[in-house]
Amino acid sequence: MARLRLYVEIFLQLVIGYSLVIYFIELETSALNDEGEGHPFFMWSEKAVAAIFTVEYLGRWALAKKKRFYPFTPMALVDLLAILPFYMGFLVDMRSLRLVRTLRVLRIFKVYRYSAAMRSLLTTYGKIRYELYVLAGAILLVVIVSGTIVYEAERDTQPDKFARYSDGLWWSVVTLTTVGYGDVYPVTLTGRLAAGVTLLVGLGTFASFISLVGGAFMSTLQEQGRQKELRISQRTACHIGEVLGMLGRPMNEDEANRLIDTALDVLYLREKAWTSAASLPQEALTKRGLAPRGQPLPHEEG
Repeated sequence: MARLRLYVEIFLQLVIGYSLVIYFIELETSALNDEGEGHPFFMWSEKAVAAIFTVEYLGRWALAKKKRFYPFTPMALVDLLAILPFYMGFLVDMRSLRLVRTLRVLRIFKVYRYSAAMRSLLTTYGKIRYELYVLAGAILLVVIVSGTIVYEAERDTQPDKFARYSDGLWWSVVTLTTVGYGDVYPVTLTGRLAAGVTLLVGLGTFASFISLVGGAFMSTLQEQGRQKELRISQRTACHIGEVLGMLGRPMNEDEANRLIDTALDVLYLREKAWTSAASLPQEALTKRGLAPRGQPLPHEEG
């Protein structure tokens, strides 16, 4: 059963890759006209891919433990988005068909189900979401302040480039991200001072963002490596479940994750201690109280 599931998942990954490659080739080589007609190869490929994804969606729904709530789970919504554009093509007029076909690019989100890298990346952002909220608030504040200053300073001098307030905000976003297209820039003294401060703040802000995400990502990879090295047994997992059940109250996801991480740390340190103790003579172990004379160590049992 496990091998069959592995083969099915590999097959679905190949179908996802095939559908994306065919979609990009169709965009590059086919000029879809107003009637929505394309090359028959692309049309039959889309039908086959949609049929496979439909069977997958219905199969996962049928095998779900909570069938009533399955369609509202995040991965079920991703699977639905993968097949929805195909069926929407039968409900919209021809003028909207090109937009519907464009929505097929949403199938790229199905890669998340099979990609450990994408899951690790989302886990990383989840760990630093509070810091990201603070950083986003600071960026928004700088954009509004610098955009307002530059707009007020430049709208009389350059009315063609700063005709609206949104032009100032757009300039602020481009400058803060250190992109700097160079087509719009301040010429007044006040505008240049604001631009200089915005550039310096942008450098510091995005350097902080990169270091924050990089540090969190490395921490996530280290935790995953530690969990693989630990190789929790089924008995250990049952003990952790019993501890969580003894609390007698519901827990949110963060609390449960903290308790599980603490248990894993304790088990990991204990395993390291027994591994180090295994290299010591029996007399030294007895003196240190690690094992009575004549009794085996825990790692030697069974």
